Amino acid sequence: MSKRTDFSFWQSFFPTFGIFSNAFATNANSVFNRIAVFCDDLKSQHMTIMKNALIALGSIAILSFTFSFTIPDNRILGRWNKIQKTPNGPLELVFVFRADSTYDGIVNGKAFINGKYFIKNDTMSVSDNGCNIAYYGTYRLKYFAQDSLSFTAISDTCKERYEGAHGLRVKKMQKK
Repeated sequence: MSKRTDFSFWQSFFPTFGIFSNAFATNANSVFNRIAVFCDDLKSQHMTIMKNALIALGSIAILSFTFSFTIPDNRILGRWNKIQKTPNGPLELVFVFRADSTYDGIVNGKAFINGKYFIKNDTMSVSDNGCNIAYYGTYRLKYFAQDSLSFTAISDTCKERYEGAHGLRVKKMQKK
């Protein structure tokens, strides 16, 4: 950053005032030198502030980008069950949710259904081989009591899946 040290143009601007013009030019030169130094200091401070602001904004942008990708909700992974009382005796339902977005449904120890699921926030989209695998139902998930989960239908065109899943409450099974 260059500092201005010569304001001799004042002498050429006021040539008719003789010695007064030299004194004025010297004072003007001194004043403008001080102003130039002050401006350079301000510019230096401004550049430091701008540099710090850019670093802060850059950091915020990087953090925002990093956290914009949703961290997968892994609470659903594992085995969930429900013992349901029926006129023919208890019916044990077990659902196994895997990290690869697939799941199995097991009834009384026998494979009953399998399909795919996707979760975004508290909403699950699910398809299975009991209905057309291309049709997805959408359910609201509600975790409660640290180990329990309920499903509430938002929309589902598969009547059988809707009847089986809407209002279903399951409990997380302990790992063996």
